Amino acid sequence: MCTKVRPIVSHSLLAFIVNLVELMTRSAADKYISLANALEQLDPAEVDHVYNELEPVDPNALEGEWDMHVIDTGHPAQALAEDVLPLLSTMDFDDDAEKVKQCLRSAVQHF
Repeated sequence: MCTKVRPIVSHSLLAFIVNLVELMTRSAADKYISLANALEQLDPAEVDHVYNELEPVDPNALEGEWDMHVIDTGHPAQALAEDVLPLLSTMDFDDDAEKVKQCLRSAVQHF
């Protein structure tokens, strides 16, 4: 007589476990990139948690061309940040430090 054996773990539970293990083993940078690519509005606490896991970066590593965008958390200053980002798409810390300071001063004055 042949009987069917029921799996101990359902397919959806197994997929959840695989995704959880993948999430736990990814680097903080990989997690942050996933958040940055999200299409939906994110919980600010989740973004803060992942951001706080990131390692500090040498400022010289930031020089060059950048594709920057705002992570949507519903913050009231999001529209202002999106307006400022094009001004900061190229970073040369020796030449552009004043440009960054001016953008930040402008942003602070709006609040």
